[in-house]
Amino acid sequence: MGESWAAVPTHLMNKPEWRALSNDAKWLWMAARLYAADIESDGLLEDYVLPALMLSARVTTAPDVLFSELVSNGWWEHFDGGWQDVHFLDQNASHDEREHKRILAAARKRKQRLHNLSRVKERQVTRDEADVSRVTKADVTQQEIEEEIHIEAEAQDALTDAYASLTLSQPPSRPEHVQNGAFNAMHDAGRAQRIEEILDGTVSSCRFLTPKAKDRWRGFITQIVVGLAARNEISESLVRRRARDFFLMRECVRLGDSSQARHLREHMLKAVPKSRRHA
Repeated sequence: MGESWAAVPTHLMNKPEWRALSNDAKWLWMAARLYAADIESDGLLEDYVLPALMLSARVTTAPDVLFSELVSNGWWEHFDGGWQDVHFLDQNASHDEREHKRILAAARKRKQRLHNLSRVKERQVTRDEADVSRVTKADVTQQEIEEEIHIEAEAQDALTDAYASLTLSQPPSRPEHVQNGAFNAMHDAGRAQRIEEILDGTVSSCRFLTPKAKDRWRGFITQIVVGLAARNEISESLVRRRARDFFLMRECVRLGDSSQARHLREHMLKAVPKSRRHA
């Protein structure tokens, strides 16, 4: 398996909000970014991993001080059970996108292997110059070719199923002792699908968006669905109201670029006052 990697913006050190961070906060943010990319959590950071990340980053500042710095400067958001790297999906591929690429790469390799084996069937080679008898590699590999044909058929079926369920794919497995509502919600594929349908319907009904802008928004929507589904305190009716209010603002949505998508993420994931949460 190839080494994983994480993306950070090249102009990171020129950002005022980055310069405002202490050195310990910067190291913790970097350790968390690398961790999230490695396990493909889409920027989600569970509470229980933070002590290990702080140890890895060799920071000595009190945790609450560092978390406050990262939140107040717009790098992290807090939710019940953990933290969210706010800009992770703006700069890194999501788990679903990476899984999509892996599926395609595996299918391409299998197809190439089958093609190479099939070509052997038509090629004859001599065992050596002194042996006048001729043998074919096809005689040796015929069974393997037939097995590959069967495997290829199964791979194509699996690939079709994967495309159909890609938007509902589960996040990486989490320890059993992480039993809070936010992470249980991440495994509710039905909730994620309903939220995606709400957001997609809102985009589709926005009359002043061009078709290309709508396509861009749909791409951004898939990146925030998991985060919304994990936030139990954000009800589906609240998702609908927030989406409707956001897409009424023409100047905030007409381009459908990454900057406007960031505002959508902030708007949809903003904290819900405890007094308004469902019991």
